[in-house]
Amino acid sequence: MNRKKMLVVAIALVVGMGAFGLTAAKAAQDRTHGSRRNFDGQMFGPGGPQGRGGGRFAFRGLDLTDAQKEQVKAIQQKSFETSKPYREQLRAIHEEMKAATANGAYNEEAVRAIAARASQVQVEMQVIGLRTKSEIYNILTAEQKAKLAEFEGKRSERQQKRRGPAKNN
Repeated sequence: MNRKKMLVVAIALVVGMGAFGLTAAKAAQDRTHGSRRNFDGQMFGPGGPQGRGGGRFAFRGLDLTDAQKEQVKAIQQKSFETSKPYREQLRAIHEEMKAATANGAYNEEAVRAIAARASQVQVEMQVIGLRTKSEIYNILTAEQKAKLAEFEGKRSERQQKRRGPAKNN
């Protein structure tokens, strides 16, 4: 894989980490298989729940300068470090939920309490991911931002076509 493709993949993964709690090692391992995992180990990516691409902030075709690439790398590293304790919390919460529901066990009060804690941590992860996306977006030139808006518009149209016509109830 050439450097440009690796950069695009790395950018997509960092933004994905903010929303989905990826770890670098797990993401690298899964990337070789064409898919990734979210915080609780569920696969996403091509053919997964998020569909092809899974909500990435795409930079393909934006022709980032070397300086921009370095800035992106620094932003990604900061995001990765900031999100680390939250990723660890989500893993622990997931294990707690698995234990609480093992062998068909179900205590709604306990499940709700665990889910509420997971929800709070997921909010923080999403905030980190969107902050990262914003910081990266703000280093783009006006031309790159316009190209990105065009790419996102096309992606939105494709997603809408896949979903089909909206139902009026």
